Amino acid sequence: MKNKYYLFKVIFTVLFIMGVSIELSVAASCKLFKDSFFRDRQVSIHSNDKLSSLDRKMNNKTSSVMVPRNCKLVAFTGTHFEGAKQVYHENTEYVGQHFDDKISSAKCKCNNGNNNH
Repeated sequence: MKNKYYLFKVIFTVLFIMGVSIELSVAASCKLFKDSFFRDRQVSIHSNDKLSSLDRKMNNKTSSVMVPRNCKLVAFTGTHFEGAKQVYHENTEYVGQHFDDKISSAKCKCNNGNNNH
């Protein structure tokens, strides 16, 4: 086990010295919060996933959203992605009066490396 750790350390050091960038991928997720400024109850939607109906604790109760870099959150006032639609490209501490406490379904769409989605 010690030899494997040593080998990994040597390989990583060589790559670092050569200027090779190693990016660790962390699964992105969009988050919907019950209160403004990202407070209280939340629900997460994983990258490139969707929720056709928020549970009763969050349905029509979202007031702020967090959206990772290179992602967008598409929110709908109706279940199954129906009704009025709003797209968020960044963290939004207050979704605005037209969508406050009205979101019933949402999609989190992410691209790796660019924001043209």
